[in-house]
Amino acid sequence: MDKSTMLALMVTAKKGDPGDWESVLTVYASRLERIAPKLTEDELYSMLAIGAAIYQRWCQHSESERMTAEALLRLVGKGPLQ
Repeated sequence: MDKSTMLALMVTAKKGDPGDWESVLTVYASRLERIAPKLTEDELYSMLAIGAAIYQRWCQHSESERMTAEALLRLVGKGPLQ
């Protein structure tokens, strides 16, 4: 299966509740654990780097949500979140 087909399958997958970011990483790690013995060390570390990128994106997303909530509270005169 080529990259275009894989991407098409991912973006057209039946929508469901994907869970939170931690759940997504947990599922990813579980799948990676199953295929790890078939991967070279370089392939495994490449897949781990993808997991790390997902985690970093999650942190950025969480920080952005916090900043947005604080800005909204300031707009209504309630100050930042405690």
